[in-house]
Amino acid sequence: MKMIKNIVSVFLCVIVSSCDALLFNPDRASENQGSIDILSPAEGESVIAGSIYSISWEPISSDVSGYYTIKLYLDGNLQNSIVTYYYSSSSIPSYSWSVPSDLEPSDQYSIRISDSDDSSVKGWSSNFTVSLPKITVTEPNGGEDVFRHGDQMDITWECDISAYLRISLYNGSEKIYQIYNLMPSANGQYSWTIPSSIPTGSSYKIRIEMYYDNTTYDESDYSFTIEQQSDIAISNVYTSNSNIND
Repeated sequence: MKMIKNIVSVFLCVIVSSCDALLFNPDRASENQGSIDILSPAEGESVIAGSIYSISWEPISSDVSGYYTIKLYLDGNLQNSIVTYYYSSSSIPSYSWSVPSDLEPSDQYSIRISDSDDSSVKGWSSNFTVSLPKITVTEPNGGEDVFRHGDQMDITWECDISAYLRISLYNGSEKIYQIYNLMPSANGQYSWTIPSSIPTGSSYKIRIEMYYDNTTYDESDYSFTIEQQSDIAISNVYTSNSNIND
């Protein structure tokens, strides 16, 4: 019976050790206790692809040269070198990172910062999330009164990063008119006078997309209508102009 207990104990130890090996990486753990403390991105923080993000850290060791190498990892695998020889004499250095717009969305990203002259001086961030940017068209969103040629349409939107946008008019799935190129996202609105060359129809939507990435976009939730100016409105304009000429 004693021999059986010993065999069971050894078997359980093997299982526990194997599980610990899968869940615990001693090399990564020692680096988390390393010579550089990464302040941002913090654990669970969301970083938006295509944005400018400030990476910050604190050197713990006095051996830091002031030259840093920053690398991006996904699931522990190297994705790219963000910067390879960046100098800062600050006690809390920071680096403005142009986050690539084509990064795969995931919550398993991490950053490793090391001394460029001594790679043993290093630190890891906790895991953080990279998410896609979001654009929301808020007006016109469908269901509005009918628009007519010559009307001023107020186009408004929300965007969670600083970027350039393209604003277009669609009739169903067909692009009919390009309203504006390279619109700064921070503006949040644009007033557009509807030209008479736009065909009348009831299936129109406004689409706003990233200028450098047209896969990221939003459009009006519902269709709206564009009509010609009514005969009464045209008559009033004609009468007004006649009075001026008289």
